[in-house]
This record gives sequence, C-alpha cells and structure tokens, in this order.
Amino acid sequence: GTETGFYLSFDNGRHWQPLQLNLPTVSVRDIAIHGRALVIATHGRGFWMLDDLAPIREVQADWLHQALVLEHPAPAYRLRRTLYRDEPLPPETPHAANPTTGAAIYYYLGTRPKGPLTLTIRTPSGQLVRRYTSTQTFPPPPSRPVPDTLDREATGTHHTPGLNRFVW
Repeated sequence: GTETGFYLSFDNGRHWQPLQLNLPTVSVRDIAIHGRALVIATHGRGFWMLDDLAPIREVQADWLHQALVLEHPAPAYRLRRTLYRDEPLPPETPHAANPTTGAAIYYYLGTRPKGPLTLTIRTPSGQLVRRYTSTQTFPPPPSRPVPDTLDREATGTHHTPGLNRFVW
C-alpha cells in the first residue's frame, strides 16, 4: 500500500502494477487478508474489500503469453436464502452488493477468440452438467412488481481479452 493506492507484483517485486478496480486514489494505511478476502484500510475513505482473491492467487507470469487459462474454481454451495423473493433495496438506498450465489469461474483470455467461446461444466467423473457459450441468449427476467433498474439479466460467457468471471 502507498499514498496513492494499492500495488501488487507477480514476479517477486521486480515489477509492480496497480490493483485499483473501484478503489479510489487514496492513501492505503493497512492491509489484511481475511479468509479469501483482501481488506484495505484507507485514510479518509474507510475500508475497501476485494471479496475473492482466487484470481490473484493463481496468476502466473506466463499467462500473458497464453490464449486461454482456466482457474480452479473454489468450492461453492448453492443456497436459497429465503423462500420469499424479498424486494431489493431501491437504488437511492446506500448498500453494498451481496457476494455471488453459486460458483465463480474465472478464466483469462490472451486475445479475443475468433469463434464462440464455450464453457462446459462436468461432474468429477466427466458427465456433462451444463454448457454455456458466448453466443447464447437468455430470456428476459420474469415480470416482477419492482422497478426495472433492480432486475438483473442472466449473461453467457464473455469473450473479452483479460480476466473474465462467469457465475454459475
């Protein structure tokens, strides 16, 4: 942590790069790892958290020279939080996003693929569970008595160069 943000190195300190994401340019005063989360205390802005360190922990220097890297997903449990579809908070109410429900699958693309990208999920014995593609379309969410800004649409796999996340 520095006076201008948070930096990390993937080659034992020879080169450093900023890890800003949505962290404003601010003095970083303390850094802690709690479980799988990175917690940063700033001067004047409070706390900032990166909920899942898995992509950072698995990054290797040779990723930049590969077309596709699939990370090992962390164990995940799919839970239904409630039997009722609680009405979410309106956009003007300050609140943080809940962690994803389901398995977060990270993958790195060195370049944009020429054709569709397919993500196949299999059981440990190799049986097909689900298959998603970058060309797949999803139906719109069902009509609910909440503002349109609160509905989230399902998305397929992304085929953007760099680190991508798919939540299943």
